Amino acid sequence: MQLVDNDRRVLVERALRSPDPKAGDQVQHAIALFRGRTATTQDKRSAVVTLAHVLERRRRLLKAELLRGDEGALFHIANEFAIRHENERQKSDYDLVFLDWIFWWYLATIELTDRLLARGTASARSMGQ
Repeated sequence: MQLVDNDRRVLVERALRSPDPKAGDQVQHAIALFRGRTATTQDKRSAVVTLAHVLERRRRLLKAELLRGDEGALFHIANEFAIRHENERQKSDYDLVFLDWIFWWYLATIELTDRLLARGTASARSMGQ
């Protein structure tokens, strides 16, 4: 079992309050998988994949609101590092701490998009949210 600092605990609490019920269910599932007492590397990878799916549904919002290229970087990581896809082209020999980093990065990005959606940005309205 690994404890997290107060900032990450607050991030988890915020992410679990997503105003989007479908995203909220997926985020809750990903957090439970990732932080489970007996979480394996595959459990953690599955948690990151789940978060990537939430971000994929919000990709248009991310593209409109983030700096140029930042949205692409989120998906480059998921697609090139044997997270969402697993074939001979993906890099799979990275340290487990990388998977921890991507989980927290994706979770923070979801929390950011929740705030953008709650604020009612023009791009969020164009998503029909």
